[in-house]
Amino acid sequence: MFGMLEDAPTIRMIAETEAPVESRQGPKTLVDATFAALHEVGYARTTIKEICARSGVSQGGLFRHFGTRQDIIVAAADEVARRHASAFLDDLGTMEGDP
Repeated sequence: MFGMLEDAPTIRMIAETEAPVESRQGPKTLVDATFAALHEVGYARTTIKEICARSGVSQGGLFRHFGTRQDIIVAAADEVARRHASAFLDDLGTMEGDP
């Protein structure tokens, strides 16, 4: 029995240090899934359930990163704006000469 007690802290430490898969995927996976859902099924059908199914993240995992559906929708919109601004700046950088 004493041997089992010695093993318990080791097991607990391993469990505490290994991040679950959805923690490693993080908000980027959720934002990408939200963007894809908005594009494919529209705003009204982009539900928490839809986002979780597309991302492979549980609802608990989603709410660990985003407080509400609106929060993740706004994060997806922010990411779209960031991508557009980045593409615009890249295009400006490739233009030759001034107009």
